[in-house]
Amino acid sequence: MGPLQALLILLFAVSGATCFITISRVSRIPNADVRRGLAGLLGFSGLWAVSELGLLLFSSPEAMEIMYVFGLVVGLPTVGAWLYFCSAYTGHDYHRRPIFRRLAVGVYAIILGVKITNPFHGLYFATTLTTDPFPHLTIQLLPAHWVVTSISYVVTAIGFYLLYELFSQSNLNTRGLSVLVIITGLPAILDILSYTGNTLLTLNYEPVGVAAFSIGAFYIVDEQFVALPAFWRQDVLETLNEPVLVFGWNGQIRDYNSAAATYFPDLAGDSDRRFDTAYPELATKLKDGADLVAVETAGTTRYLAVERKQLTIEREAVGKVVVLSDVTNIEQQRQQLKQQNEQFGDLAVIVTHELRNLLTVVRGHIDMMAAEAVDADYDSSQESYERGINAVERMEQVTTDLAKLARYGQTAQNKERCDLREILSQSWEITDADGVSLSAEAGGEIYGERTYLIDLFHNGFKFMQALDATVVSVTLDGDEIVVTSDGDTLRDDEIEAACNYGEAVPSPETGMLLPMVRAIGRAHGWTIDVRRSDTDSVSLHRQMN
Repeated sequence: MGPLQALLILLFAVSGATCFITISRVSRIPNADVRRGLAGLLGFSGLWAVSELGLLLFSSPEAMEIMYVFGLVVGLPTVGAWLYFCSAYTGHDYHRRPIFRRLAVGVYAIILGVKITNPFHGLYFATTLTTDPFPHLTIQLLPAHWVVTSISYVVTAIGFYLLYELFSQSNLNTRGLSVLVIITGLPAILDILSYTGNTLLTLNYEPVGVAAFSIGAFYIVDEQFVALPAFWRQDVLETLNEPVLVFGWNGQIRDYNSAAATYFPDLAGDSDRRFDTAYPELATKLKDGADLVAVETAGTTRYLAVERKQLTIEREAVGKVVVLSDVTNIEQQRQQLKQQNEQFGDLAVIVTHELRNLLTVVRGHIDMMAAEAVDADYDSSQESYERGINAVERMEQVTTDLAKLARYGQTAQNKERCDLREILSQSWEITDADGVSLSAEAGGEIYGERTYLIDLFHNGFKFMQALDATVVSVTLDGDEIVVTSDGDTLRDDEIEAACNYGEAVPSPETGMLLPMVRAIGRAHGWTIDVRRSDTDSVSLHRQMN
């Protein structure tokens, strides 16, 4: 055995063994279609390498020809497996389309028939035994072979184009994978040289390229190879104008769209850089589940709403997609509204404080006048004193109610799920309801700020009590909570007046009750209606907008 023969035997033996061994690594790839395509490519390439090895080892011309025909049979499916792998890996569905599958099976059956029946028609190849530089089978390639080879090269080129398209679209560093794919295609040049001259033996060198591809894919650029498949690029990145970040299982950026590059320019300079290194503060917020993040870009602060989506393949989590929607205008308006609410609340506190101070002074003077009147035995001033005190107490109550209205005018912030029966019970406890009973048939949960809810029902109960009710009922009617009683009725114009600030309906003491009920409802986004009930009494209806 000469050195050239030994070298070729070693080359194909190592190539075949490499293809078979690396099949076990295919299970690391999450996508089942990619796994199937790559396993088929490695398996058939390994068998193809075995057929070439047989050509080099056997000395019988008959055995050599059998191994050559075996190579023709197992070599052709590698083209289909390659195209299947490229389609799945690049995120396309060509490999799943029935028309392409049927076409592939039909073409394979026809070509296989032509190859196997070559002894009868002699259109595919002819063989002669040659002893230089060592005994081997010289293959004379005939017209049918060139037709099949041309078709195979065209189909194989389509797979290379799909990979090129993927690499060119990705924002990641794909230089290593690109070089690997080029190496995979280099043995085709050796095939051409062996076909057209005497420089190389007429062998099929493709298994060597596939073996090199498997070593590079699974042992050199393994992480990039497993993570790059762009099923999310077509499904997510290319269909959204919002910034999109694609993270791998280890938190490293796997891909992003052009909108994201505008907001996060540091990623473009080093596509392999971890996001938490480039933007540590933002990465922490995203990890903590923040729904809104602030980003400094082009010297301005932009507010982005965060939406997360788990990436799964065959029920296995492989990463996540983060979609960031620019809500700067809305957030700025919300902040301005919040600031105005705070200023309004501060103003209400100041006004309330000043009014109470003035009322304290007025009460002090009235008390002094009353003391002087008692000393002077001015009994006639007693009635005036009592009226003055009542007016002061009423003004104090109005001041308190106005402060509450100012607070209720702000959107409820600390909302939670509350037990409705518990809210009704607490509201009833703070209501001075002598001679009035509560019938609470409503149950379940209500979503809102607890203190607001208690005040809402408390004011509603006080209004029913002012109508001389003896029983106040709370029921559920569809999506409404209805508060009604057996008290006096009101005319339609009186109902409308009772909902206005300061109207003395049905008495001066109730002028702020229903306005406060409605203010609390608005703070929660509810509608509070006051109607005549079926029993001709007044009812309150709380309905979600």
